[in-house]
Amino acid sequence: MLASGVTPAFGTDGHLPCGRYRVDMEAAYDLLVGADRFKSSATRPHLWRNLTIYLLVFDDLEREYAGILGGCSIIHNLWIGGSFVSTKNEPDDIDLTVFTDAEAIDALKNKPGSGWIKDAFNRDKIQVRYGLDPHQVNYVAVPRVFRPTDMTLRERDYFRDRGRFDDWWQRTHPPGTVDKQAPTVESCVPARGYLEVTL
Repeated sequence: MLASGVTPAFGTDGHLPCGRYRVDMEAAYDLLVGADRFKSSATRPHLWRNLTIYLLVFDDLEREYAGILGGCSIIHNLWIGGSFVSTKNEPDDIDLTVFTDAEAIDALKNKPGSGWIKDAFNRDKIQVRYGLDPHQVNYVAVPRVFRPTDMTLRERDYFRDRGRFDDWWQRTHPPGTVDKQAPTVESCVPARGYLEVTL
């Protein structure tokens, strides 16, 4: 389920209802940082500021190579999930999937400054520097979605990764388990929602 333009609300379990909710950056901020329930949070404003700084590096690359990119954005959108999309007052990080444009990434290969794109998805470094846990999915347009045998490897990878993260961000830890505990069969059932953030 994708709810577009709907501002979701947290349930009594501290999570959004199952599904993906499309919002812009302003609405995401209002829900996850600016809401009254998070006024006392120290980590939420700090992490959001770091997310903004992280995204600005991509913006700088787009401006620098506007002629090569021909108006194409490096990032299509973000999926934000995990504890940041819950009522937890002091989340440790922001878990996100970053949908990058495969053609834009190809166009920037070996250009000065383009090393950032690889660095941006070094999860250990980005976790320390920004408090983010980013996962990259390379977006490609797939015209024949019902003919998988006609898909290129890149198209199949995109579909696989998109489905994988849609499944992952709707999971939660079963009651009584530790946050970083390995996934279980019981944790596979969709139990919460996440945000698709347009830029």
